[in-house]
Amino acid sequence: MRIILFAVLAFSVLTGCSNYGKKVKSDHIEVFYKDGVTESQAQQAADMLNRLDNPEGDKNAVRKSFQLIGTGDTITCKMVVNEEKANDIPDRSFLIIGNKISDSAFNGKPVNMVLTDDKFKPLRTIFYAKLNGGVDTKDFGEKVTSGNIEVYSLEGVSK
Repeated sequence: MRIILFAVLAFSVLTGCSNYGKKVKSDHIEVFYKDGVTESQAQQAADMLNRLDNPEGDKNAVRKSFQLIGTGDTITCKMVVNEEKANDIPDRSFLIIGNKISDSAFNGKPVNMVLTDDKFKPLRTIFYAKLNGGVDTKDFGEKVTSGNIEVYSLEGVSK
């Protein structure tokens, strides 16, 4: 009887934990995926997010976690954030990330960004809006270059 009780308890503990889905990685980026998102799509998103977040290839970059969930013809991308810092970041920044994920992994499907705590509990949602990508568009701001450095400034930021 004890063995059965222990087995049931162990099974409950193991299955009671939140199921974030399967996981792929690209250096410091980890992407969990489930429900209509393939491993290939998750890996493409992870690779793009890694290039976006860490273009220099710093091996000591801080781990960042995402979760991709497909629902119908829309993708939900949950992104673990520090709530205090995320409140200071404009929604446009998250729209850009959603558009990049949409273009790189999902052939232009809408990608809603959901900012979450470290358990993927939603804090704020930024709904998808198609941005006109490219380096010379207003979506990224005005392009300012110095040598091989490119910076895009938005309203309220001087050159």
